[in-house]
Amino acid sequence: MLGLYSKEIFAALAIILTLFSLADYMRSVFWLKAVTPHAFSWLIWGILNTVGFFAMYSDGAGLGAFIFVFSSTGCFVLSCYGFFTSKVKFDRLDYVLLSLGLFAILAWLLIDNAFYPIIIVSLADFIGLIPTWRKAWVKPWEENLLYFHLVCFRFIFAIIAIENYTLITLTYPAAIVLMTGAFVLSITFRRYYLHGRAIGKEVF
Repeated sequence: MLGLYSKEIFAALAIILTLFSLADYMRSVFWLKAVTPHAFSWLIWGILNTVGFFAMYSDGAGLGAFIFVFSSTGCFVLSCYGFFTSKVKFDRLDYVLLSLGLFAILAWLLIDNAFYPIIIVSLADFIGLIPTWRKAWVKPWEENLLYFHLVCFRFIFAIIAIENYTLITLTYPAAIVLMTGAFVLSITFRRYYLHGRAIGKEVF
């Protein structure tokens, strides 16, 4: 049986991992100049994390929901940096994704039920990952995989820290774990495959 303070411990671990992973990602952006954040992607993720927090907190998620506060703050910082420094050109898909994120917020404000917005948020978060996925597939060493590894673990801890388990409080963090895990596995495989080709070794 979980101890009296286990929820608080896992919530704290999730927050610590959030801060560490964002700090490491920002180090790769600001200090190492190895990663260029896509302004629209991080803006979408910031909006979605904000919506996710309000939906989960209103349904009794407690401390497990506060991971989204730290996460959304980091996303908005990276988005601002991307807007001012990025040379990435925004295409039609970027605007579609941004519109979907804004629609999720509108749905949350208008629908008197947290379930439908949280589904929209989960789908929008997956769609928001697609541009990064495509970029990382072509240039797998130009993405910070450690960040995405830590995303998986921190949301696993966030799930454990949830005080009231419902479909609403579980859907969004579980979706993040599944799609981020798939992203990490695929890009890790891609790196292995391209490394094998570079040294003249058949991977398959």
